[in-house]
Amino acid sequence: MRDGQEAINYLQGKPPFGDREKSPEPHLLVADLKMPGVDGFDLLRWVRSTPKWKELPVVVLSGSDYAGDKHRATQLGASDYLVKPGWGDQMLELVRQLSTKYLRDLK
Repeated sequence: MRDGQEAINYLQGKPPFGDREKSPEPHLLVADLKMPGVDGFDLLRWVRSTPKWKELPVVVLSGSDYAGDKHRATQLGASDYLVKPGWGDQMLELVRQLSTKYLRDLK
């Protein structure tokens, strides 16, 4: 998604995301904090206040290692807060870890 509002539209199944065969419901949401419009904090607040998505794991993946951002995200219900690694092998390893931690029980 390009921004937080598009992520909310996806979760709500609004067009063009209404076909759940093409746009399946997620089992994990990875969000940046610094997005235009609806930022990561607002997206997290919306997810946690929406009964259908309240239990959806939300991992904040941010370029900020500012303790205040981590604290605020945690207070809003982030499942995890990670600082973006470099690209390549570091990012691939992060994706593997997230998959193992949050998606291992999917059938």
